[in-house]
Amino acid sequence: MNTQQLYRVLSSGRTCIQLLSLSEQGTHLIARKAARFLIPGDVLSLDGDLGAGKTSFTRGLASGLGCDSDITSPTFTLMIEHVTNRDNLKLYHFDAYRLSDSLSFVEAGLDEFLDKDGICVIEWGHLVDDIMPERTIRINIIRSCPEHEMERRIQVFWPKDNDIQRFDCLKEELLEDSV
Repeated sequence: MNTQQLYRVLSSGRTCIQLLSLSEQGTHLIARKAARFLIPGDVLSLDGDLGAGKTSFTRGLASGLGCDSDITSPTFTLMIEHVTNRDNLKLYHFDAYRLSDSLSFVEAGLDEFLDKDGICVIEWGHLVDDIMPERTIRINIIRSCPEHEMERRIQVFWPKDNDIQRFDCLKEELLEDSV
């Protein structure tokens, strides 16, 4: 399958882009492309139903950052730290699914990672949204329809005051390979 068949851009605005991933490979490709525009200190909130592809998206991000480790959901450990090949940049992968609220996130000391020089990816981020920094990049992954089991609608919401030029470059990159 070539890149022309993996995803398409559905709509694009000043601080949002909506894509349709046609397969898990498409989701990985979108995430790998997004990784190129991430910088230390970025926080990503991933949301979607169980099995929507949050961990799969994170695998694509990790690949794009040059991470060689196996990416699994940190559901029971809450956070897994990965070292990337990009100047030893750290990828902090969280799963907030089992937390009762954002206070649990704070009590576990996980909020301290939000201000480190790594990239934070938080699955089920809406559960701790009240403590997320304003610079958080929000990504929703939605199953398209039952007839197309592997299709996912991916919505990326870029914070208005967070280096909008990076987002413009990401949109341009995504539009290049769109069907």
